[in-house]
Amino acid sequence: MSVLKKDDFYNSLFLENRISECYNEIKLNNGISYYKKPDGPSSKALSNSYAITLFPDYFTSEILEKDYAEKKIVQRKLVGFAIKLDGIKNVENYLKDNLKSQSRSQIKKSLKRFNLCFNVEFQIYFGQISEPVYNKAITVLKSFLEVRFNEKNDTTEILATWDNFRKRTYNQINNKQASMFITYASGEIVTVGINYHANKILKAHVIGYDINYSKFSLGNIMVYNVLEWCLDHKYNLMDMGNGYLHYKKVWSNLKYHYHYHFIYKIKSVAGTLSAIKQMAIVKAKNFIKTLKLYERFKNSSYSKNSSAKLMTRLRYNIKDTRKEKPKMINIVDFNAKNYNFLKRPVIDFLYLTQEHISDTKVFKLNEKSFLIMGRKNIRKVIFE
Repeated sequence: MSVLKKDDFYNSLFLENRISECYNEIKLNNGISYYKKPDGPSSKALSNSYAITLFPDYFTSEILEKDYAEKKIVQRKLVGFAIKLDGIKNVENYLKDNLKSQSRSQIKKSLKRFNLCFNVEFQIYFGQISEPVYNKAITVLKSFLEVRFNEKNDTTEILATWDNFRKRTYNQINNKQASMFITYASGEIVTVGINYHANKILKAHVIGYDINYSKFSLGNIMVYNVLEWCLDHKYNLMDMGNGYLHYKKVWSNLKYHYHYHFIYKIKSVAGTLSAIKQMAIVKAKNFIKTLKLYERFKNSSYSKNSSAKLMTRLRYNIKDTRKEKPKMINIVDFNAKNYNFLKRPVIDFLYLTQEHISDTKVFKLNEKSFLIMGRKNIRKVIFE
């Protein structure tokens, strides 16, 4: 029997569908029982003490043995966002009751225009996905993440451990521990989302999207569709995870914190001392976080490096024009690899004019100027 056992509650739950043996019951804050330890002898012997990290406070806990004590400490500078789903009939009602009118209007506008400009298809894989479909989508997701984090001059643990993530996620989808949500725009994959599932809680793990479609707010469109799926399948909670991102603030009706749980056997000197030592370390870390030194360094480093990175992006202006008369011989395929730089201007054009991509053509005027033509609108694109 170990003196101190450390466990990560949050990742153990969503990655492994496992809850530490020290808990007798876990409930949601609305009183619904989420987990109850099975009756009968446990296959695992209890340790003298436990240090549990990342316990979200949308849960309450009951420890297994009466001769154990429990202490809780908030994890500073770590906030999560979620959507409580009890009592919600549908997405439209949720938007009306929980989002500000401006946010609600923008989301509906994005959805409407996205459906006007493309043949939209939304696919959900939960319990079964073929290898060809998975391999294509996961490869696209990786490319989305690489572009996004290169632009931010940042890194992500997922890309650093990609091979393990890729293999693990395929098995989890087929075992109903994870799902893959894909959005197609006229046959092209434009968003890929990986979510974890644990007893009627969906944890949105990673969303990747084509940044060329940024005007359409694909992140909001993805959240809308995932939320709709959760409501249709009677889920209790849609957890969007920790870390501040604007879309999380817009959509969430629950802001939660994480706690450390220290559980130790009262009559065990070694267990009590090990828990006390670990609590002292945690309190010291929390104090350091209040000094904000790390955030200042990170923000300063990011602002210096990212500005240089963003300068490499092609800049262009789109002007309304009806004077130009394009020649059909100058038509170019904006989907071709050598004209990839035209993708974002074309998609911007679609958003602004509400034309459909199937009716859109691009004509080359010179090396820096192009005409984008729909059924009713013409725009001139000039690259700097």
